[in-house]
Amino acid sequence: GSFQSVQHRMVDCFIQIELARSTVMAALRQPTVKHIALAKASCSETYVHVSYEAIQFHGGIGVTDEHDIGFHLKRARVAARTFGNASYQRDRWATAQGY
Repeated sequence: GSFQSVQHRMVDCFIQIELARSTVMAALRQPTVKHIALAKASCSETYVHVSYEAIQFHGGIGVTDEHDIGFHLKRARVAARTFGNASYQRDRWATAQGY
């Protein structure tokens, strides 16, 4: 991560992870449909995005069995289909808000 462009992308991933963590903490404090849907949407989007970025950071070795990055990308895709992807969860949030 000595290149500035890589550092900026890594910081973007870190910020998204922290935002997802804060939405989960808010959902734990107030377990309503809107908070849970927002947390699921944020986590789904973050997991997929960070997985793709990790593959880009590591290059071709990221999708081999040498690293677990490919496993996490597959897991992110399955989790999005199992628990609802970000757009589905945002629709749930909007319905709970009355939109």
